[in-house]
Amino acid sequence: MSARRGAAVLAAVLGAAIAFALLVVVRSRGDVPCFAGDPMAASPPAPESLARGAAVVASARELTLDVVQGSQVGKRTRVAVKSGTLVAISGWAADMSAQRRARAVLVWVDGRPPVRADVCGEREDVARAYANARLAQTGFTVRVPVAPGAHALSFGVLAADGRTLYRIARGLELDGVGPAVTSVREARPRSAPAAVSAAPAARTTPAALVAPRVPAPVVQGDLTTADGASVPNSVRDGAPFVHPAGVDLVFVGWVVDRTGVVPARVRSVEVLIDGRPVARAAYGSARPDVAAFVHAPGVLNSGFSARVFTDDLRPGRHALGIVTTLADGRTANWPEKLVLDLTAR
Repeated sequence: MSARRGAAVLAAVLGAAIAFALLVVVRSRGDVPCFAGDPMAASPPAPESLARGAAVVASARELTLDVVQGSQVGKRTRVAVKSGTLVAISGWAADMSAQRRARAVLVWVDGRPPVRADVCGEREDVARAYANARLAQTGFTVRVPVAPGAHALSFGVLAADGRTLYRIARGLELDGVGPAVTSVREARPRSAPAAVSAAPAARTTPAALVAPRVPAPVVQGDLTTADGASVPNSVRDGAPFVHPAGVDLVFVGWVVDRTGVVPARVRSVEVLIDGRPVARAAYGSARPDVAAFVHAPGVLNSGFSARVFTDDLRPGRHALGIVTTLADGRTANWPEKLVLDLTAR
């Protein structure tokens, strides 16, 4: 009897261990870096194929709007915002039929083609309210530029499996009021002889002005992970990176400006596919390893993450380009040629 009891206990322990291991595997497979978008850029256009073939269903429960430009929305359907600014609209979205987070939120502004917001923000309050841990990452933020005047916004929620597009009954109207507040910084030369700067305009001749020699822009960087895994050295050497077509490509890396004597941060990072801009990376995450590597504490926040939508890309090889904009406005290409090989699912 004791032997049978011991065997039963051992089987229970093994079963729990296997279940835990499976849970870890499932969680690790789904542990893709959350990319909520560049907080300084408007939300990207939604690929045409994202909701192609999805059945459209009217709904009022799949999406909740919480905040518009830092102010609670409540039951308001019209919100006044400063015109000429990038307005952030936040809330949460879920596929309530499947009781899990939605795949994406689509937003139509004045009936134009929709922009897309990922659904991946932390919303523990939603998970507690519905007693469902699968709703813990249902937050989203969409950013749209607002011109003066009234603008009608409508929303859609794409189901987790992409088969249903819930058109939300509630809309929102943004009223762009007031002039845009802009800041213009005058570009000044590093040094100018007093005689030249003080001389009358009539006496200033092209021969008297000698343009300083400006070094060509140079950047240094590396890709750390792609699809949650380390990037092989062969990819850096030009070998294609294999990725399934129709699945978002997420990669993380770092880049710094090495034009001057001291390494510096860049202004922005943009991703190109076959020479066409497709995404703007979120730049500025902490990379103390990079600061130590280049011996420059000023580039501590030089990491970036980017998400590329591949829904509209054909299977096959594509040139993956990364273009950086430096602090002085000049651009520099990524030092390595990257090849993306999209395989049909």
